[in-house]
Amino acid sequence: MIELLLKKDVPKLGKTGSYVKVKPGYARNYLIPQGLGVIATTENIRLVEIAKKRMLQQEALEKEQLKDVAKDLQKAACNIEVKANEDDTLFGSVTYDLIAAEYNKLGFNCVKADNLKLEDPDVYPIKSLGIFPIEITLHEDVVAKSKVWVVKEQESGE
Repeated sequence: MIELLLKKDVPKLGKTGSYVKVKPGYARNYLIPQGLGVIATTENIRLVEIAKKRMLQQEALEKEQLKDVAKDLQKAACNIEVKANEDDTLFGSVTYDLIAAEYNKLGFNCVKADNLKLEDPDVYPIKSLGIFPIEITLHEDVVAKSKVWVVKEQESGE
């Protein structure tokens, strides 16, 4: 077994800066060539600690920026116009991809479909008109609550 110091997070192995013991072939053929780990020497430990501090500072800065975006998201409302029949039943449905695309049109490029979750999961996908509260996870510690307004598309003949 070889003791390595991880330079980056490796799923199912460890986080940046942690010491791991791995088989020599795994270290030599994958972790070291991919830049994921280095042999645990005092110099490498010092360099990884410096990189880890830099990464934590960068993450803290990004988190603060995302908190500002979350405040703006809570003020914003996403309006989605859809075709519906006389009974206000949608032709099709509103999915997370469509909601994310609408938020992106509003200038919130950090909103991704994978980070959306309706507060009432039983209504997904949305198949009716109405107002739907939604949670947008921007970071594991930053969650914004907003609303999606599903409204009937106005016909051009009116």
